[in-house]
Amino acid sequence: MIIARGEPSQAILHVAAKHKVDLIITGITRSGAFDRFFAGATVNSLIRNASVPVLVVKNRPRRDYRRIVVTTDLSEASQSAFAATLRLFPDSDVILFHTFRTPGRGLAHNNHSIRQFRQMEERHVHAFLLNCALRTKFDDTRVEVIVEHGELGWLLRDYVRANRVDLVVSGTHGLAAFVEMLIGNVAKQLLDTVSCDMMTVRQQQ
Repeated sequence: MIIARGEPSQAILHVAAKHKVDLIITGITRSGAFDRFFAGATVNSLIRNASVPVLVVKNRPRRDYRRIVVTTDLSEASQSAFAATLRLFPDSDVILFHTFRTPGRGLAHNNHSIRQFRQMEERHVHAFLLNCALRTKFDDTRVEVIVEHGELGWLLRDYVRANRVDLVVSGTHGLAAFVEMLIGNVAKQLLDTVSCDMMTVRQQQ
């Protein structure tokens, strides 16, 4: 046990770096709003600044992480998240979850157009997997691919509830705080949306 003084997230990051840890695990408090505010600020700071994966535990552990969803926007950050998931949870089923939107409105949103866009996005996801396989060997029978049309947050929330997902993993780009304020941070948004535990993985440089 280590007791450190100072601002919580900075103290945690300092200890993590000093001891060269592979994973930071933290929880979300269920106490008063004041405590949740500061706990949330600490978690957000860890997500933004930690160089190792951050596992945020929301629920009382009841079983191993059997079903894990990895969100992907086909970026380098997503590749880092996918590789870390395979490394840390070698016996779990992994669902690669990708969403897309069709441009414009009207005709672009009819069923035929959406089906065409879905097929194109599915090809992109399989190319993403092939690229990942060049870097990390894995058993592709462990990996299920899901491509959906719509908003990631709501689609993922519903999928997690309907399919007994134990953990959601999302990559982060490690952007500066003021940039995140301008463009938003998907990982932090998902943290507020999904009901299961969540792990964030920073893009490897």
